[in-house]
Amino acid sequence: MTVLCLKDNWTLTVLGENVYNIPNTPIETKVPSTVYGTLLERGLMPDPYYRDNELAATRLMENDFAYETAFTLDSEDREADRLFLRFDGIDTLADVYLDGELLGTAYNMNRVWEYDITSRVKDDEADRVYHLK
Repeated sequence: MTVLCLKDNWTLTVLGENVYNIPNTPIETKVPSTVYGTLLERGLMPDPYYRDNELAATRLMENDFAYETAFTLDSEDREADRLFLRFDGIDTLADVYLDGELLGTAYNMNRVWEYDITSRVKDDEADRVYHLK
């Protein structure tokens, strides 16, 4: 079994207008991570544990967020009997897309989510870039 870990080269985008006026542009991040953690590291929100900042931080969670990355699979990976995208934790409510096609919906952060992508990638060229959102 081969494991390709997709923990680097992710971006986070805050969708829509928000309490901190963070623009809808991708922000570099890693996974695992949290929205608050990423925004704090980038200086895009005040410390929610200071004074009454928690009230504004709570309002930020009214927004939706997009985590995205891109990856390639070599010919050996694509020739495997089965190929899965495995997530050891996805936020409570999330839709998972590969190249714009819905793979599935996650609704519980405390479980593993796996999506079989074998038929979607089997016959693709070796240098194909896949976009995961």
